[in-house]
Amino acid sequence: MELEDFYTVPEITTKLKVEASTIRRWIKQGKMKAYRFGRDYRIPKSDFDQFMENSMVSKKTEKKRKSLEGIFKNGKPIPEEAIAEVVKVWNIKE
Repeated sequence: MELEDFYTVPEITTKLKVEASTIRRWIKQGKMKAYRFGRDYRIPKSDFDQFMENSMVSKKTEKKRKSLEGIFKNGKPIPEEAIAEVVKVWNIKE
């Protein structure tokens, strides 16, 4: 059986520029797969690559988050005046 290459938590914190506690939280939440040896985690490179692929945000998703059109409250469209006020307050460029 050939062993796969692994990353350590410090290696991933360096790559992603996040705290070690964040990596450990992702592991405990099941977002990132890892093996535990004593007190240390080892993350298979293939699972890390899959985690990165699953974490990618598409431009379409980002644009959808910023869009105010098509938002409904209690099944009714938000009035255009209210949207215009939010756009004005948030200083959103159309």
